[in-house]
Amino acid sequence: MPSLWIVERDPIVETALRARGHSVVMNAGDIDGAMSAFFASLPGDNPCPDPLPSHFPSPVLLLPDDPALSPDYFVWGTNRFVSDRLREVFSLPDAAASWVECQVIAPLVRGRYWLFHPTVVKQAVDMQRSVLRLGSHVSAKTGATLPAVSGMEALRFVDGIEAYPGLLVDRTLGSGRLLASDEVARAVVAAGCTGIVFVHPMWITPGANTGVVLGPKGPERRFYDDDLRRVVKVQVVEPSVADLGRQVTVEPSGPATASGTSHASEAQVAQGMDLQKLR
Repeated sequence: MPSLWIVERDPIVETALRARGHSVVMNAGDIDGAMSAFFASLPGDNPCPDPLPSHFPSPVLLLPDDPALSPDYFVWGTNRFVSDRLREVFSLPDAAASWVECQVIAPLVRGRYWLFHPTVVKQAVDMQRSVLRLGSHVSAKTGATLPAVSGMEALRFVDGIEAYPGLLVDRTLGSGRLLASDEVARAVVAAGCTGIVFVHPMWITPGANTGVVLGPKGPERRFYDDDLRRVVKVQVVEPSVADLGRQVTVEPSGPATASGTSHASEAQVAQGMDLQKLR
């Protein structure tokens, strides 16, 4: 099992929110402007562990009355938002994050929402052992051309890296990816929090409509319909197989269960691209 999972938004919830036709964050321009000004005031170009200022504006959220579209986690623009429930499961100390309480416009949504700004920043990715596509970008702050990660297919982490206190932001070439410890990821899944998935670091881009994430029973490969509106099949993957990366056959060779869930074992490792090897 991986020591760290990649925190991502649930594609089904993301699709549903975007399909509503208007912004979820009513004052998104003000929030984006304040965040840009905050980062512009900091030295360097990488993610910075500084907390948000106390005068940071409060986001105004227009959430649907449908509880299925009021997820515990969602990302709007580049900003992360979490519910009271997810914040409680994260159980982070004060020094590990800044929290800005949101104003929520939704009669049926109970509990508070928060703009979440994690402040634990480390260089977690081992670039020599990962499969990365490297590019460059021009810094808006300095005008300098800087190396950047333009794509990630499989990540291996620096030996001994820990996600204390459970979540951290990776600063490898400014990636800004949010990573979670196995303990936190399992706690969030067990709590049934919505809108958030934990992607296996060896299976970042297995296919347009499929991915390997942490499920209630461990790693599972989810297959989505073409519109990313529902899961059409789930394939439970043995941890030892998941850790190999994208060598497992796309279609399970064993029969699916009545619930649409099937299982992959080491015998199902097929010839294909070994993402553990550098290209």
